[in-house]
Formats: sequence, C-alpha cells, structure tokens
Amino acid sequence: MLTYYLLMSNSNQKTLYNTYWEPMQDILIGENNMESFVNDYLLMKKCYSINYNDVYKEYVLYAEGINNGEDNRDILLEDLHRVATVYQAFIKESDKYNAQTNMLMQELRDMAQTTAYPFLMRVFLDKQDGIIDEEILDKVINLIITYLVRRTICRIPTNSLRGFMLNLYNRIFGKVEANKQKDRYYAAIYAFLTTLTTRDVMPSEELVSKNLKDYPLYKNVKFATYILYKIENGRYPNPYTEFVTAKSVTVEHIMPQNLTEEWIKDLGEDAESIHELYVNTLGNLSLSSRFKNSSMSDDSFEDKKEILLTDGSKFEVLNRSIKNLDKFTKDNLDDRELELEKILLQKYKLPEVDVQGFRFDDVVEVVCDEDINPIFKGATAIEFRIYGQEYHIDGYSTLLVQLAKILLRKYPEKIRELAASNYSPWAGENKYIYYSDEDKDVDIGEGIKLHLGFSAMSAVEFAVKLLKECGVDADELIIVLKADTINKAYTLKKKEKVSLIRKALEEMNQDNQLIYDYESMPKNDSYIKYQLEELNVLFNTKDYKASWDGETFKDASYIEWCVGGNVIYVTLKVVKSTKEIVDIVKNNIDSLGLNEYENNTTWWHIISIPVDLERIVDAEDRLAEIKNQLVLANDQIKDIISKLSNLFVCN
Repeated sequence: MLTYYLLMSNSNQKTLYNTYWEPMQDILIGENNMESFVNDYLLMKKCYSINYNDVYKEYVLYAEGINNGEDNRDILLEDLHRVATVYQAFIKESDKYNAQTNMLMQELRDMAQTTAYPFLMRVFLDKQDGIIDEEILDKVINLIITYLVRRTICRIPTNSLRGFMLNLYNRIFGKVEANKQKDRYYAAIYAFLTTLTTRDVMPSEELVSKNLKDYPLYKNVKFATYILYKIENGRYPNPYTEFVTAKSVTVEHIMPQNLTEEWIKDLGEDAESIHELYVNTLGNLSLSSRFKNSSMSDDSFEDKKEILLTDGSKFEVLNRSIKNLDKFTKDNLDDRELELEKILLQKYKLPEVDVQGFRFDDVVEVVCDEDINPIFKGATAIEFRIYGQEYHIDGYSTLLVQLAKILLRKYPEKIRELAASNYSPWAGENKYIYYSDEDKDVDIGEGIKLHLGFSAMSAVEFAVKLLKECGVDADELIIVLKADTINKAYTLKKKEKVSLIRKALEEMNQDNQLIYDYESMPKNDSYIKYQLEELNVLFNTKDYKASWDGETFKDASYIEWCVGGNVIYVTLKVVKSTKEIVDIVKNNIDSLGLNEYENNTTWWHIISIPVDLERIVDAEDRLAEIKNQLVLANDQIKDIISKLSNLFVCN
C-alpha cells in the first residue's frame, strides 16, 4: 500500500497522516478513487503511460527515481496532497470552483474522457498557482471538450490520443514560457491544436459536418447520451445552475433497431440499406426516460411519437421535428440530422483567436512498414508510438532500447528465445540481442543485452524486424520526426512514388512515348522497368531469354527507374549471348560517357541519369513532373543509343 511506503518509515508519520493523507483520502479524493488519482498523478508527472494494474509499484519507481538517495517522502506526500486539491474537481463537484468549471468537468465525466485529465491537471495547477484565472481555466476546459467531441465524430484513431494528451502541455509550453500568462495562455493552446500538421489537429467544422451524417453515434452509448443531452439542454458558457446528468435517461432509436413490416413499408424499397446506414446516426436518435424507452421497443412511428411527445417531456428540442409527421422516412431523417447538426456545431463552435507569434516544433508522423522509408536519413526522431502509447526519445538508439524493453514485457518468451540464439536481424556472425553478465551493451532486462550503434535507417530496420519476430505488423510502430530536420526529397513515400511512376509510364505508353505493359514486364517495385523501341532494336538478340528480378523475359536490356536511389538506368545483361555487344560498349566507355563501375558479372548499368526528386516533391502536379523527367531522360538515352548504333555498324 502507498500509505506504508510514504508513512510507515517516517518518524513524523502521525503529523503527515493528519495533515496530508487523511484529508486527501477521506475528503478530497475518497478512498475508492485513490488508485485512479495516483495513476493520473503519475501520468501527469511522467508523461508516458504506465501499467494501471501496478499503479502503486509504478509510484514507488517514480519516487525512487527522484529521491537522489535522499529520504524525502514528506515532500512527496505534500505534492500528492497539493495535486489532490485540484483533482477533486475531476471526481465530483468542488466548492473551490465556480458553476461553469464544475459543469465543464461534469461534461468530461459524462463523456468518460479521462485521457484529457493529465493535461488538465497541469492547467488546474497553473490556476492554483495564479498563472491563470478561472475564466481562462474554463475556456481551456471547453476547448479540450470541443477538441474531443470533434475528434470522436471525425473518427480519428484513438490509439494516439492518450500519448498526445500526456505530452500536450510540454509541447505547448516548452518553448513559450514567456506567453504563459492570462489570454496568451489560452491562445497558445488554441494555436497549437489548430495549427498541427498531423492527424491530431483540431478537426474543422466542415470535417465534422461531413462525418456526422453517417457517424454511428449509438456505437458509443455514453458519448451518444452526452451529445443528445447537450443538444437538448445547452452547455458552456450558459450553464444551468442545477446539474441534471444523463443518468436518468436513455437513447431511443426512432427508426427501431429491428425493422418491422410496418417500418419497411414506411421506408420504401430501400428500407434495409437505409436502416443499415442510418439506424445509429444522429438523425435517428433521441432521448427518453428509461421507463418510456423500455415500453417503445420496435413500435410503429405513430406509437413512438405519442410517447416521445407526451406532455411534460423533457426533450422538446430533440423531438420537435417529428411533431407533425405521419411517418418517418429517409427524407425526414436527413432533415432532422441537418437540424440537430446545426445545433451541435453551434454548441462546439471555435471562437476567433489571434494565434500570431506562436512557434511550435512542427513534426511529421511516419507509419513504418517493411520497406524502410528513406525519410529517416538525417531526420531527428523525438518520439514513437506503439500499442496506443507514446514514448519520448532522443534518437534512434533510444527507440530501439525502449521498444526492446516493451517487447520483453509483452512477449517475454520470444525475446528470451532470440537472446538465447544470439539474434541478429541481418546475415552474419554479429549478435545484437543476447544473454551476458558483462558490463557491455545495453541491458533491457533479465540479463539480456542489446547491441547498438546503427544509422537511422538500420535502427528502424532492426525495430521492424524485431516486431516481425514477435508477430507484430510493422504499421503498429509510428515514429515522430522533427519536420525541420527532414530532407524534403524523402517526404514522398515509396508507395506513392511507385504509384505515380507506374501511372506516368502507363499514360506515356498510351501516347507511344515509350513501351510499358505492367502485365508483361518485370514487376519489382524497387526497379521499375520500361522500354524504348530504339533500345529494343539496338540490343535485340535472337531467341534471348534474360532473367530480370527472378522473372524470365526476352530482352537483353531494360531502362530501370531505381526508386530508392532516385536514378534512371539503362541496364544491359552481361551473358554469353551479349558478349560481343558488351565488348564493343566497353571499348568505347570514355567517348560515350558511360559508367564502367556500375556493373557486376551479370549486369551493367551502362547509362545512369539522376532523378531530381526534390522537383517532384515540390511540383504542384507531381505526375506531370515525373513525365517531364522521363522525357528528358529518354532524350539522353536516345542520344547515346544513336551513338552506340553507329559503333555497332562500324564494327
């Protein structure tokens, strides 16, 4: 128990208990909420996720980490109590705050959005310390609620939300301490949320509107109840003095969850598809008392309307659009959705805020895959995400160490097996995960060592291979890079680049500018091959069968766009049937300006033309720019082919 750790070894334990622990446990927080409080306290302090089942063990690790060998448990206890005084408002109505603050915190509880607590605890402490007043506090809470509501409706993946919230305070105020005053405090948070370049940016009103129509609101009943209740009863900045939570009501489907013959008749021939798409959406949902809801079930629209509109109904706003309807059709559903959407958007509207003067670290999120993205070359990695958790790092070595420790906890048998086999992610005798009691390399736990010292690309490749060994898809790993450290030429992802190149080749083939047929040509995405008629004529060998990327084709030579190297090659096979051609070409390397070093025993890059990737990345029409570079490359190739043709005639 935490009390034993903090008090039992302290000579002043009675005073500390009476001053800090007892009021914290019995008055401020409540015994049943202590575990959640300590968990959120640690999340706020450590800025990364912990194991909730081991919250007290995690606290001891935290405390010992900041002790520096000293017994300062009285200071630890005092700080817990200090945070508990603000945390009370996260659990229940608190007389320390005004009605608006309490109402906004009730909204968070109604939404069950505890992910925002670690960030808001820091904001509450700033209010307590006099950095901001309660007006700014309320504006910040409302902004976070608006953010969470918009994000939920827009179906932005939640796996990064907790990590985002854990680090939000530091990311905003880490470099704008001078602006951490009154209105600029709120403006700093607003500016950060609305100017992000990642998926965590505040969703626009247009995006919310686009998603609402078919958003299955009822799939999250607590959130649906909260949204409907706020549409009906209003919210900040005009709260009611008496809080009436949504506990006494339930969500009612106007078009029932189970279609009856009568409802099929009302909805028409597309009844089933209408029902499937809209049954759980805003336009089809209302609120009712639990008693009324249980009596409605799959009733006809007329019977449902009579109950919903019973005199004394608390839900006039939600139900007024159905008063004069004889039946509830798709058109009625669409009209009601637009009416309720207008109310909802108004209640979660963003104010106009001056965001000039704020500068934050711009970041780029990279979802990993087995084909390692060159974007990591030279770029600074500042955090990574996996399993919905976010971890701050100071480089790729830290990423590997943290990831290895996570996988050891999650897949201990597999990591032990790899260590026992002196695991290497690459061919060779070097060992990178192994058992040792020597003071060498990094210990990730259980005496298992991790060898480091990699380039960025190799470190990410190692991480991906380690995930694969544990049966985890590479796209579970997201690495966050500082945008200003990224070589712009690397921002075009390989999949997008390959798609654009192949599309350009297809269109140029249709215009007879080159020869490209995906079905009949080698399909390696790293070396995308195409032909020119002039090249076919030049290197045509009778009955020749060449092996290109494991596939057999008739051509002795291809033009290849090397996707990773950003260069276009003319590659010639070096085999018995091409020996005469090869000899002629080799004897004229200098006069032709060819690349003698670009060869091995079976192939020779006789021509290499650099691709200007930065021009492609910056182009307004990237497809057009790729075509332009292919035209320029083909002109150079044709010029050399003409010279080679003359050589062959002479020989």
